Amino acid sequence: MAGFTFRKNLDGSPYAPALIDEIGKASVIFTVGDAVRLNTSGFFDLATTTEQVFGIVQTVIDPNGLPVTPDSGTTNTWTMTAGNQTVAMSRVVVIPTFGHYAFSCDSDTTIEQASMGKYFALNSTSDGVVTSGESDTIGSLDCQLIGIDPNDDADASTLLVRFVNSQVGQLALSNRAA
Repeated sequence: MAGFTFRKNLDGSPYAPALIDEIGKASVIFTVGDAVRLNTSGFFDLATTTEQVFGIVQTVIDPNGLPVTPDSGTTNTWTMTAGNQTVAMSRVVVIPTFGHYAFSCDSDTTIEQASMGKYFALNSTSDGVVTSGESDTIGSLDCQLIGIDPNDDADASTLLVRFVNSQVGQLALSNRAA
């Protein structure tokens, strides 16, 4: 498994997840399942271990909403052109990281039951979590562990997480106050 995959609504609702699209940052490679952030210029970029996550990549579309063909030899990876922000304007489609959305992902090692409820950082490739540095407090960590082995296939390195430091949640709170 590579990347984050939407699994369910934690509020019990049966609805499909929301989708949001925004122009991808120029020259960035996006893959389905990558965690992205909205950068200070208003473009989607890969999230790093210290940044809040906006959403999880699902696909890329052109300015008219039509699918963009993935990179040659792949079925789920797109490289933004150097002029994407001003010329091509391809849009990255994401599932936002609302607090009531649960995602499965891989970790760098197996996880013990004692880690349930703890918080983890993104890995360096923005498509999973690292177990070193897990914490009982949120701090700047992005994901809270809410399940181990969600596929029930005896793989304790596959996790079910929710995003607690979501850029979407921060935007929603600031919009409510306005």
